[in-house]
Amino acid sequence: MQDSRRLLDVQELLSLHNLVNTVRSPTRVKKNTVSLIDVVITNKDSTSDRATVMDQGYLDHKAQVLRISVKKMEGY
Repeated sequence: MQDSRRLLDVQELLSLHNLVNTVRSPTRVKKNTVSLIDVVITNKDSTSDRATVMDQGYLDHKAQVLRISVKKMEGY
């Protein structure tokens, strides 16, 4: 019950500040459970900006890689 309250709190916080978690796949895999416990949060909501979850093969945590496209501003 407490975990679901924490999840609701996080979702509310993200919503209030127009933030989005780009990680959509489980990032921790154990013998009997899978969890999404690692996040990459951004204020840019785009379907092309999704973190890739990669299994490195030696830990129960998977790596998250996020490629972010940015536009160069004139004068910089």
